[in-house]
Amino acid sequence: RQTRQYEMLVRVRAFGKAHQDRFAEGGEGSRAFTTVGAALAEVDAFNGGKQTARRESRQTKRGAKHVLTAQLRRVAHSARVIAKTVPDADAKFPLPTRQSDTALLQAGLLFVKEVGPMKDAFMRCGLPPTFAEELQQAVAVFEQAGAEGLRDALDLIITRAPDLAVD
Repeated sequence: RQTRQYEMLVRVRAFGKAHQDRFAEGGEGSRAFTTVGAALAEVDAFNGGKQTARRESRQTKRGAKHVLTAQLRRVAHSARVIAKTVPDADAKFPLPTRQSDTALLQAGLLFVKEVGPMKDAFMRCGLPPTFAEELQQAVAVFEQAGAEGLRDALDLIITRAPDLAVD
């Protein structure tokens, strides 16, 4: 419904531009077409801003996913080294078999929980003293980026819901 209204206004604006010679400058018709054009410019700016925000949100999430994946691999690799002296240490840090966002987040939360008691062993493997905090931060950023993406998706659904209504 909103899309049809928007498209109608675009046609009105195009008509006004194509036939502007038929309307007196400063006249009522000319002012009406100017008003329609200004309203469409506002709608286009608003929609452009939403699309830019959505794109930036996806880029942020992609970056956060990359950082978290790298952190998880670093911890899992170190856990395999630790397992040579501490039995089953690597079993506590399984990398997800699927790279879905949910699997990655669950692995990150598990790693954060399990890494605390073994922090010294990981540092002996060469991880920096701040690695646990960095891992926790990577999980939090990825979780937040996912929540923003979900909010964007819900906003899109809510925005389009009137178009989906059956008349």
